[in-house]
Amino acid sequence: MILKPLLRPRRLQPVADLGPYEINVGALSARHVGLTIAVRRGRNILTGPLMHPPAESMTKPFLVLRVGDFDVALHPGAVVMVIPEDYKATITVGPKSEPADSSEQ
Repeated sequence: MILKPLLRPRRLQPVADLGPYEINVGALSARHVGLTIAVRRGRNILTGPLMHPPAESMTKPFLVLRVGDFDVALHPGAVVMVIPEDYKATITVGPKSEPADSSEQ
């Protein structure tokens, strides 16, 4: 039996210049309103302007973010990337890399 390595889900990767802008949802405040944020939800990335500071959800302990026209409920410890003014977010799509075959050594 050949064991394959476990696939780990992809996460938002901080860029060196933007590292300080990757913060927890619980740390978002009114000063972030109007800035573009990138939120990872499953296999999707939602980007858009933060319309309001996080609000409490009916389902605790989640916080609700209004990103553009969409409401997203996230745990306060979830990580989002805040894109600073005069920067833009670019999402690159590329082919999946095949997992290395562990039988070849």
